[in-house]
Amino acid sequence: MLNRQQILALTESGLDVFERYLGFKPKPGLNFQNPFVDSKQETPSFNVYQDRHGEWRYKDFAVDGDNGSCIDLVMRLHNCDANEAMQRIGNDLNLVGEAEPSYIIHQHEPPGAYNVDKYAEHTVCSKPNFDSEDVAFWAQYGIPVEVLEKNGVAAVESYCATKRDGTTYTVRGSTEQPIFSYQAAAGQWKIYRPKPKSFCWVGGQPQGYVFGLNCLPTTGDLVILAAGEKDAMCLQAHGYPAISLSSETALPPDGLLERLQRFSKVLVCYDTDKTGREQSAKLSRAYGWGVLELPAALEPYGKDVSDFFRAVGQGRLQVDLFTQALNSARQLEAPLPIPATTEYPTWSGVFSLGDLLGRSTVEVPKLVSPIFQRQGVACLAGSSDTGKSSFLRQLSLAVAMNEEEFLGFKLHTIHQRAIYVSTEDGDEAVAAQLQIQLAGRNVPPAAKTNLRFVFDTPNLVAKLDAMLTNEPADLVVVDALGDLYQGNMNSSNEVRSFVNSYHHLAVKHDCLVLFMHHTGKRAEEREPSKNNLLGSQGLEAKMRVVCELRVDSHDPNVRHLCVLKGNYLPTDVKQRSYALSFKDLCFQYTGERAELSTLVKRPEDGLGKPVLPSRRDELLQKARELREGGSTLVQIEKVLASEAASSGVSGLSKSTLHRELKTIIPKSQRPAPIGDGTWDLTQAQQERPMAAIA
Repeated sequence: MLNRQQILALTESGLDVFERYLGFKPKPGLNFQNPFVDSKQETPSFNVYQDRHGEWRYKDFAVDGDNGSCIDLVMRLHNCDANEAMQRIGNDLNLVGEAEPSYIIHQHEPPGAYNVDKYAEHTVCSKPNFDSEDVAFWAQYGIPVEVLEKNGVAAVESYCATKRDGTTYTVRGSTEQPIFSYQAAAGQWKIYRPKPKSFCWVGGQPQGYVFGLNCLPTTGDLVILAAGEKDAMCLQAHGYPAISLSSETALPPDGLLERLQRFSKVLVCYDTDKTGREQSAKLSRAYGWGVLELPAALEPYGKDVSDFFRAVGQGRLQVDLFTQALNSARQLEAPLPIPATTEYPTWSGVFSLGDLLGRSTVEVPKLVSPIFQRQGVACLAGSSDTGKSSFLRQLSLAVAMNEEEFLGFKLHTIHQRAIYVSTEDGDEAVAAQLQIQLAGRNVPPAAKTNLRFVFDTPNLVAKLDAMLTNEPADLVVVDALGDLYQGNMNSSNEVRSFVNSYHHLAVKHDCLVLFMHHTGKRAEEREPSKNNLLGSQGLEAKMRVVCELRVDSHDPNVRHLCVLKGNYLPTDVKQRSYALSFKDLCFQYTGERAELSTLVKRPEDGLGKPVLPSRRDELLQKARELREGGSTLVQIEKVLASEAASSGVSGLSKSTLHRELKTIIPKSQRPAPIGDGTWDLTQAQQERPMAAIA
């Protein structure tokens, strides 16, 4: 029998269970007729919501605010205990779980019966061919096997996954509840279960997913953006080039717009429900695409284009209705005329030299001067327990409370609003932390609505876009990046594509999106650097500003704000840290600054004691002392080589000496050239290339 965790894992965190036993897919937070009340309610008293852990639960206002899980719902509906409820759920939804290794699924089958592909702890067992039931399922939408195979669709006998604790769960298809897979990339599948309708990713969801892109012709008059994979294949089967994104609320990934330029027109054909209409209109406004509105006559038979063609196949609708809708969409998407004069249409994001020179801007506008820019993406990183979230909440509060300064830095707000996305702390934890941070302070009434917190993060970019459209803000904090990005953190292209969606959001709404991120292991044992960020170099490359928050190596109540990257910042801002006191989750600038090289923490042994300096560290310290005493690099190199040889260790290379001495010695301590063919480092930088310093 399945346990609670397995049921949640197999049913989209319980949502499929609610859909099965309520008879419809509930909308989060929307009250509806109470299933435990026989008479029709004038005021609905029952809803389903997703808690901060991602589990779907119900709330029954008719029973004194009772709430419970999907299993509790089945217990109440069928008057049974938890074990009976879980057994019933497994049977009704055709779920199968087991504790044996996943290879048992195909252990008793003849060789070659299955095509088994594995990714990490997941296994997808595909049928060698579509059987008659599979063919019949797709045929009702007019989709032949050839279209399925062209798009990489396979019928799935079963798929299973082994969790970290060793437990294994398996879902098997059947005649009544078939399973299909769309292979997005090597080792990555989107699993589609029509009954009850659900999707899940095996092997992780790839960034920039576009279904059907490889099936498009090299050029053409039209391409249709459909609501999903089935809709796209249905359109393809009826002669219309079509693709789909990962969902209706997804935005086109980087590069897609350029690839679709070979078509004269792009039409959006989404579902006829509220979400489909809103997203169609949004894409039309943003990209100039036409909207293909499905006929109103479709309503009794479904809401998407595959439902339409199924109704056509059943003789309930005429295909001419789709042709009429298509013609109407084409009329909406008439090309922009090019005037005969020298004036051209205004395109979003395109400016002439005259436009830019006509502005009064003489420096990059700042939100927090001189560090954080007004528009774009930036990042605050650090190791655990440094107070990164507290820092970002304090900044958000300063923006919402219309304060003139933040930690002594000038604030330049326009809307006095901020949005804080929290993935690591739930609403209860954040509420407690805010009480501490605001203790003894008077919070203006406007600030209580000017700072909004987001804890529910599905379709986050679209949600933020809607929030910013409704109420513009100066700052959006995303805490934390690692929880939202599900791709390969070491893939530069994937990371940049993910950050790009937030960059476009920031440009569109003229705000700063500030990410909280983590540094790599043992980063505190190295000098603060943008290279300490966890993941690909593409992450810091995309950020306009990168800062690190670090605990002082001597005083645990002091933090150092280190500005590691800022394309338009003065050099002095990036050379030394800003020392901040940290007490009661609040920061305060001490007025002190420190050289970044002094912030390195000594590694500790297994007993918590600092490891003594290595021989290399001793040689570096010796080099610093010699340099401060006026020795040239050649002289230092000779001394170190002699000492290293006597100790039986290798010396320091010229490049290491140049790098270390250039960053450590203040200019005021650098001696003038001594005339022996060597150059002082400062003068050499001005008059000769580094390679010439010997």
